[in-house]
Amino acid sequence: MRWVASLLALGLMMALVHHLTALGPVEARATLALGFLLIVAWLGGELAPRVRLPRIIAYLLVGFCVGPSWLHLIRADEIAALRLISDASVALVALAAGSALDWRTLGLGRAGVARVTAGAIAFPFAVVALVMMSVSPWFPLTRHLSFGSAVAVALVLRGSLLRRLP
Repeated sequence: MRWVASLLALGLMMALVHHLTALGPVEARATLALGFLLIVAWLGGELAPRVRLPRIIAYLLVGFCVGPSWLHLIRADEIAALRLISDASVALVALAAGSALDWRTLGLGRAGVARVTAGAIAFPFAVVALVMMSVSPWFPLTRHLSFGSAVAVALVLRGSLLRRLP
């Protein structure tokens, strides 16, 4: 019960500090938000085994709850200022989730993993490149280009579009 009370007290403190520092620079508020996120994530991770959840799920739930999508204790501009740390933390969560997988349980050998990986890379690559090539006669950037140049632009745009997809 103390863990829940600690999370509630931290949330109220963050709301009060956000109210007091609303006009401060975004870098200062982002640093405060990072410290708050680290403490709340740690508390959520300690609470997770008590409610029979994996720590990763608790981290994701805490991030969702305190973020701009629900309680607004962390604002969107602060998250934008912490973009590098956000990307690194997503990579660490993916690494932790991937390291917890047991390939023997999934029934995939090395060949199966290679096929799944190749499909996950090749299929989106081909679909986006084909769509870009099919709209190239009407796309303002490629309207005046030859077919070979339109293919090159489609492949470059394909790379930039896939990086922006969730």
